[in-house]
Amino acid sequence: MTTNNRNNPQSAGPSGDTQGIPWILLRRMCEILCKLEELRKPELLRTIFIDSRLCQWRDKIPESSTLKERVLLIVGWLYDKKNIRNENGLVLFFYVLRDFNIDVAYCYQELDALARELERRL
Repeated sequence: MTTNNRNNPQSAGPSGDTQGIPWILLRRMCEILCKLEELRKPELLRTIFIDSRLCQWRDKIPESSTLKERVLLIVGWLYDKKNIRNENGLVLFFYVLRDFNIDVAYCYQELDALARELERRL
């Protein structure tokens, strides 16, 4: 029987399998994304997607009415997206956001760490 151990940071998602994003990483991702101005305003979010790393998905950005919902929808939507170089869309999203927040040290460092962690896993 597989259980979800929230005390174990290496624990996989709720299903207990090795696929997906571990809950602790997902929580960190959502926390930082909810702090970013780019995610608070849908019109700013669209401008992020003019970056060449994300532009292939610009016309398909999920819409939502709340910040938390927007964050979760974006993460879920980009999770399995790949570009023609087989680079993961979610990883690219975090790198683009990192580059847009170069002047905010905490955000830059956290976004970079999350992008690198996602890159290892996806």
